[in-house]
Amino acid sequence: IISALSLNGPIVAQPMLIHCKIKANWQDAYSYAMLKVLEVTMQVTPKVVRLDLQYNAEQSHQYLRETLYLGPYPQEDIDHFAKRLLTLVVLYEAHPIMATSPGHKGPDFYLYDQHQHYQLWCELSLPNEKQLVSACRRSEQVLLICDDSEYKKAESLIRGQTNADIISLPADVVQQFQQMIRPNMHLAVWREHNCLTITDGALAVDLTSGHFYH
Repeated sequence: IISALSLNGPIVAQPMLIHCKIKANWQDAYSYAMLKVLEVTMQVTPKVVRLDLQYNAEQSHQYLRETLYLGPYPQEDIDHFAKRLLTLVVLYEAHPIMATSPGHKGPDFYLYDQHQHYQLWCELSLPNEKQLVSACRRSEQVLLICDDSEYKKAESLIRGQTNADIISLPADVVQQFQQMIRPNMHLAVWREHNCLTITDGALAVDLTSGHFYH
């Protein structure tokens, strides 16, 4: 019904001939077509994202502005890229280092001390038990990022590991955040206690967690 072209920029929708076996007025056809455009748009990740970030945390008196240039990994889908960006925002006050390539044996986000010892080890995919034990031995704190469907598994996985914790990113929040991703992003973030609000001026998402990293 709709074809979409990515010309190193915004998605350009080109209407094509619509064939319907049932009777439908043009408004219904148009609405359906726009939904298909949205679906296609959500599957396309920009090659490079310029992120202008304004971060405000009243409790810690952190009022920060920064411009970041980020790119998806090869073959990384929009869902995983959105999780990476959200994790960056959630951990922002700690100034974590983001891994530069996929398939590495280390964490997705991490912090070192002056002796190159891990202070923070954060993974976006759940490790197996052996990998978790190894991470907990190597780092002062381990964080596992998961969605609601993985939470019970993650909770069982970290049982007995006193320096491991979980941050849950609900699937609906990740999907809403995907709509903010574009080549030039402007995000304002407000953190108050255990609540984080992220907005691009048009859309907003809220995260509530008692496990935000300090």
